[in-house]
Amino acid sequence: MTDLTLNPDGSPAQPDSTPPTSADESVVKGYTGHGPFPYLADKMSYAKPKTFAQPIVFFDIKCIARFGASPIASTLTHLRFRVPSRDIAYVLVGPGGSGGLFPALRYLDISTTNLRLDAVFTTLLKVNVNLEHLVLDHVNLFGFMAKDRGEEMCKELGGMCVSAGLARGKDRERRIAAWEVGQRTRQARAEAERRSAIGLSSTNHAQDEDGSGEEEEAPRDPADIEAATRAAERERAIAIARSRRGHRSAGHSTFSLRDRPLRAGRAPTAVEPSIPLPPQDILYLVLPPLPTLKTICIGGEAYGVSSKRLPQWDDEFHIGWRDGLSKVLGWAGHVADRYERALRKAEEWRIQEIQGVPKPSSSTKGKSKTGPAPVKTRPPLDIRLLRFPYRDEAAPPIDPSDPVSGLIEVEPVTPRDYMTPYHDAIAHAELYANDRSRTPPCVMCTVPDCEGPARRGAEPGERVDGRGGMGGSHRPGCGHAIGRATWGWEGVEP
Repeated sequence: MTDLTLNPDGSPAQPDSTPPTSADESVVKGYTGHGPFPYLADKMSYAKPKTFAQPIVFFDIKCIARFGASPIASTLTHLRFRVPSRDIAYVLVGPGGSGGLFPALRYLDISTTNLRLDAVFTTLLKVNVNLEHLVLDHVNLFGFMAKDRGEEMCKELGGMCVSAGLARGKDRERRIAAWEVGQRTRQARAEAERRSAIGLSSTNHAQDEDGSGEEEEAPRDPADIEAATRAAERERAIAIARSRRGHRSAGHSTFSLRDRPLRAGRAPTAVEPSIPLPPQDILYLVLPPLPTLKTICIGGEAYGVSSKRLPQWDDEFHIGWRDGLSKVLGWAGHVADRYERALRKAEEWRIQEIQGVPKPSSSTKGKSKTGPAPVKTRPPLDIRLLRFPYRDEAAPPIDPSDPVSGLIEVEPVTPRDYMTPYHDAIAHAELYANDRSRTPPCVMCTVPDCEGPARRGAEPGERVDGRGGMGGSHRPGCGHAIGRATWGWEGVEP
């Protein structure tokens, strides 16, 4: 079937022979990219970009973690990142703040990135055990509060630089304690399985002699027995939790979305009380490390702040530094008390074993008046006091599976001679507070050494220029000078 068009007089119409317009031509040929003025596009062709640069906000910064965990990264001592307005610190602290990235790092420069004076900053110092120089130019560390709370935040900064070591020592001691409990738990389970196997074999042997165990069920696998025990313990724990709920108001939910029996990490806690653990043989105590940081640069934070206030910033920073050292000294004294008390209990137990003092029975009431009461349970007899390597001391090799590795065992020659470094550090800080001509325990520089990104200010519509403040004079021996010596042209002959 063919379509036919007629003229007004009834005759067949001829096909239209009118040439296509320019618009029709553009549709047929497609867009050429020259626009309505071809001569202009031809003259500007030299400025046409050949490639497309992906915006930096789309960069995948998680690849830094993969690089930091590689074998080659374990030898890097100086590292510099320039990724404006990105949260590099969250990647450098490792998954869950566990660290393990760039373990030999001594110089770190993450200027122009984002970092605040919060838990991430403390974790960054805690996981980098050898860090000596930290450069934080134009990271907005104080969050645009330098004009109002500059002195206060400098004091907080000094305290956090020292307290990071305190948190590191406590965290290591907790890891060692959990590892030691896991070791004893595995021993207890192995012993329980061995006794269960001996009991089953003796029972089967007795049944074979009597002839009554021919039709009995075959002995179950120890793994099945352990799984059944765990399931029973979980059910019993859930029943106890339900029985202790008591009165609940109408605002509380009557059901839970949590899968408690299958929740990871919860099942072993319900099983542990049913397995008697052997007594602890070794007690590990860890002294908190002193700060290794020598310089910290916060260039750009003092932008818009009067130069007359900068000496107050330095004073407050070192006040916070001394306060942090006092806290570290207090915790070290607490660890020393625990160490001496554990040694005394171990010695009392050895004397009690040699003299053959009978163990106290449950029927005995009151305390003995003829001497100290005998020890009821055996305390740890091997007491080990550990410390972190000092600032310029070679660290022992680290084994990720052994939390004790990387630490040095303390063997005191005189009572509490291991407390001397803490007193020396406090004395050094006090001397600098009274005489500024001495070398400070940590150099703080507020003059930036690079340009930063433009940021939004604290006030609505305010823009902070990241190029300001570079005309000041740097503190002698600051981290910027070390960075220039590392990546600059100093020492390179033409």
